[in-house]
Amino acid sequence: MSYFDHPVRVAVFQTAVVGLVERLIRKAGRTEDVRIQVLFTGETACAVWSNTGRGIRGTIKLPALKANSVIDRAKANRWVAYVIHETWHVVFTSWEQWQQFAGTYPGLRTFLANAVEDARIERSGMELGYADGFKVVGRELLTAMMEEGGMDVNPNDPRQIPWVFAIGCRGYGVKGEARLLSALDPRVRVILDECKRRCDAIPAEVPARVGTKLSCDIALWAYEELKKLGKQPALPPTPPDGPGGFPGDTRDNPAPQEDRPKSTDDSEREAGDASDETYDDEGDPQEREGTTGKGPKQDAPLRVGDKVVCPDGSKGVITAIVNDDATVAAL
Repeated sequence: MSYFDHPVRVAVFQTAVVGLVERLIRKAGRTEDVRIQVLFTGETACAVWSNTGRGIRGTIKLPALKANSVIDRAKANRWVAYVIHETWHVVFTSWEQWQQFAGTYPGLRTFLANAVEDARIERSGMELGYADGFKVVGRELLTAMMEEGGMDVNPNDPRQIPWVFAIGCRGYGVKGEARLLSALDPRVRVILDECKRRCDAIPAEVPARVGTKLSCDIALWAYEELKKLGKQPALPPTPPDGPGGFPGDTRDNPAPQEDRPKSTDDSEREAGDASDETYDDEGDPQEREGTTGKGPKQDAPLRVGDKVVCPDGSKGVITAIVNDDATVAAL
């Protein structure tokens, strides 16, 4: 059964969501003091949090809703799915593990880890009974995203691999999923199926640091297998700032650095406490909630001299592009 079976006023919905976040965290057995604010702003969903001696502190940002309006049941439930997903990252995702991985392996490997980690935390939350309604609202959100263009992409375009793996690793059987996967190169389908098998084999109860590392290990394996097939684009359209969420969420992001290991110094954040845990739900290259059109939004081609912001927040300028691989020099 869905969380909302009737239209609801935005003001009432926003108040209810704040309580939902705390209940989800308590349901997961967390007893710390919880102070997480929920903001309805922008076009995407993300979360920023930290676990300190004071408890759990953070902010969840959701796509904006028009004030003083009424939203129907379907839209309210899609926003509930965003909330549950973001909150489960507070519970199941280790920021330390993710920061180390994304800082070392920007590019496709981070996108693949995105897909696996999202599937893992959603399955863990459902298996442990932390939010039974996600079985409904999570599928409703993913179905809406597929219907708004996700099923019409070319799954064999290397740029679409993160989206295809995000769908396939979840394996919810939503409308358009079978059609999308049936058109996939059989060799890539074998890699995807093995990723899902390995992801499903991770016990729901493992500590966050263990589960996140296992997701990243699966992504590294998949990348090497895709590389053998020449299916490893170095510059996906929109880079994640953290382990991504629902594959329909995007924003206009500059391109990341080329897909190669970075030094530890390069991966450090320019500002903020290293203990802060940030989960940004904007990583997969698909259209954001509420948009229309066929297929995902693509960024304009990159050119030498373009200024970019790297996933770690540092700024650089493209000095060379060879076979879609960009070399970025720090500003």
